[in-house]
Amino acid sequence: MDIKIRFKNPIFWITFIGLFLSSTRINPITLTSWVLLKDALLSVLNNPYLIGCFVVAAIGQFNDPTTKGLSDKSEDIK
Repeated sequence: MDIKIRFKNPIFWITFIGLFLSSTRINPITLTSWVLLKDALLSVLNNPYLIGCFVVAAIGQFNDPTTKGLSDKSEDIK
């Protein structure tokens, strides 16, 4: 699947937001005020482990499992 098509799909963005919230351990209580949200985002940015978890999960979200490696088009397979 072409990555441009994924960006136009609202389901992609819903799952991407869920991926971000779960891999960075932001919980619903954090989303009850702007101050708590800001503090949570800053704590994520100061934690290399959480950044790594998000990057690894995002690679899985963007990767097309029907192609070889990280390519996004099936005609790239030889």
